[in-house]
Amino acid sequence: MKVINDAGHGGSDPGASGFGQREKDWALEASQYVNKRLNELGIQSTQTRTTDVGLSASERTNIVKASGAKVCLSHHYNAFLGKGEGVETIYSIYSDDVLATKIAYAIRDVGQKFRRVFNRKGSNGDYYYMHRLTGAVKTIIIEYGFIDNATDYAKLKSLVYREKMYEAVVKAYCVFAGYNYTLKESVSMMLKIGDRSPDVKKLQENLNKLGHNAGTVDGIFGLSTDKALKSFQRATNIAVDGIAGPQTFAKITALTRPVIVKKESAIFTLGGKKYKIEEV
Repeated sequence: MKVINDAGHGGSDPGASGFGQREKDWALEASQYVNKRLNELGIQSTQTRTTDVGLSASERTNIVKASGAKVCLSHHYNAFLGKGEGVETIYSIYSDDVLATKIAYAIRDVGQKFRRVFNRKGSNGDYYYMHRLTGAVKTIIIEYGFIDNATDYAKLKSLVYREKMYEAVVKAYCVFAGYNYTLKESVSMMLKIGDRSPDVKKLQENLNKLGHNAGTVDGIFGLSTDKALKSFQRATNIAVDGIAGPQTFAKITALTRPVIVKKESAIFTLGGKKYKIEEV
């Protein structure tokens, strides 16, 4: 089942904005990520735009209809005077909510607050033109989070976190459409002072476990985490730069991986039958 990924807005239309970030840039990032991953998994996928160009409603929806895709994933970020928070997915009034719900729950499961799954009726069918003008294509609008909300932005500003959301979309679509899903082996990982995310929290937990005091496990990369990370890097002969990158995480994984102890076993015979005893 072919998919087309739509990066919302573009060109002179920045979309939502907050904290110096423009929706159109992250929407394109999401579209490119999901498109690439679907193709890697053997699922035919394309995009409405691959660069920062503007598309009118008719241009965008004509691309969708002409693509031969059965499903359109329209990627967006939200804004509402700093008051909204969490992921939303929107489906057509003429469709069901199955894929929209799977995607929203998958994004929730990587750390984003769940807001709602909904549709909206307008005066002439669907309210949103991406539903109204894309014909028989099942279009799901994905609003990953509120770009102008401080709580959301604290997580969304992390590329690692955003890529986890995009990967969750890929997995949800595979489950929906019946494709085999394989987790991406490596996702960009680079954490530094000032970052706030679930990844920072996990880093703090591991540093504390390894004897390098990162202080309170709160997901905020502050001075204590910076000091603990540099201590760990120094102890493991990694460049001491206070940045948790691939080399740092590889060391942490190696040192926190569970040790499997091989059990000893003995075999004895009783009444013509063989029995095996394992020492725990």
